Amino acid sequence: MLGLQPYLCASLAFTQKTPGSAPWLGDMPSMKRDIPAAARGISSDLFLADLALHEDRAHVAVAPDFGPDLYANALWPTPPGRD
Repeated sequence: MLGLQPYLCASLAFTQKTPGSAPWLGDMPSMKRDIPAAARGISSDLFLADLALHEDRAHVAVAPDFGPDLYANALWPTPPGRD
């Protein structure tokens, strides 16, 4: 019986056992369980498709918005003689 059912990938994307034999695939029998898995799979596929871009963005040096000279005196008292 299980051999008659469509194949599913990890993100529950339906695939045909024989390409072209079941173009009507698309049922999601358990919305509570299967929709989150499908959303995870789609999100993962989109993220991995742009992985190089995400890695580049994560490794870019970020310039500070402002230097410590703007707030240092408000946090630490100025030592005597350094006014």
